[in-house]
Amino acid sequence: MDWMKSLDIALKSRLTVYIFENICENYFNQCVTFQLWVLLLNVLPFFVIVFLKAVIDGFFSLLSIVIAFVFFHVANKTFLSALRERRYFHLLQSFASSIFFFNFQSYFYGLETVLMPMSFMSRLTKPVTFFATMHVVLVADLAVKIITVALKAGLAALPMKCMGNRRLRRLFQWVEYTSQMYRYLLPIPQWARYLSYSVFSTPFAYFGDHFFAIIYVLYKVCLIQIIGRRWFDSTLRVFRLTSVGTKVSASEEDYSLQCTICFNDFCNPVRLTCGHVFCDECIGTWLDNEHTCPMCRATVGQEDNTWKSGETTYSPQLC
Repeated sequence: MDWMKSLDIALKSRLTVYIFENICENYFNQCVTFQLWVLLLNVLPFFVIVFLKAVIDGFFSLLSIVIAFVFFHVANKTFLSALRERRYFHLLQSFASSIFFFNFQSYFYGLETVLMPMSFMSRLTKPVTFFATMHVVLVADLAVKIITVALKAGLAALPMKCMGNRRLRRLFQWVEYTSQMYRYLLPIPQWARYLSYSVFSTPFAYFGDHFFAIIYVLYKVCLIQIIGRRWFDSTLRVFRLTSVGTKVSASEEDYSLQCTICFNDFCNPVRLTCGHVFCDECIGTWLDNEHTCPMCRATVGQEDNTWKSGETTYSPQLC
């Protein structure tokens, strides 16, 4: 019986310790939660006041960015709708959005606020601040996107007999990559000026600011090869006669055979590396979703099909 009493006492003592630990833990959590709420109530109103003050001070800058984005969004959506539905009226709407943006910018802010940054010049006066630089970069970036949509709309308005659907899709891609290349280079003068600007004219500040500007330029130079390669490949594809394979000459064409995709006579036949021949348009459409030959399933080297639909990227080039 003694061992049962000892066990009962041990269990009660362990239960008491467990309850005490839970009470202490709950009390500690409540204290921490209370302190966090006190800290939040002390800091949050101040941040709200500062945020509202910053919004009011930069209201017109924010307004210009929002309006530029709205004009770009409308121009891009109407252009893509025109491509899907073959409505030239939507192309006119896309052109009109571009014209309205530059008229609005010229009337309220001055056309030089867009043209100077697009010419790799800075219009910022001292002191050169971070938010002022960001505003110039974003507005210029959106302006280039609006011009890009207008150029694509101009290409889409041309008669299809002039270039064909394949060449038009390649031109859409080339215009987009050219726009991305230009937008990649556009912020360099703005951020280089900001990084090389110093409030205090001390030797250390002078060295440090120019050091950051040089590092930034080197960083941009190292990454330009990625988008530069895509632009160069897209430029070469614009002048190619076929999307894949090699063109079949009239002497090599077998008029007794038919395309195994459309089951009609060959139209602009091309030969893949595996030896099978298809219509250029048929195999191009097939390879939009597949990566193999329809006959033997041999892997076919596919060209880059991104941005061929006429879309323009929404991603901003901030730096």
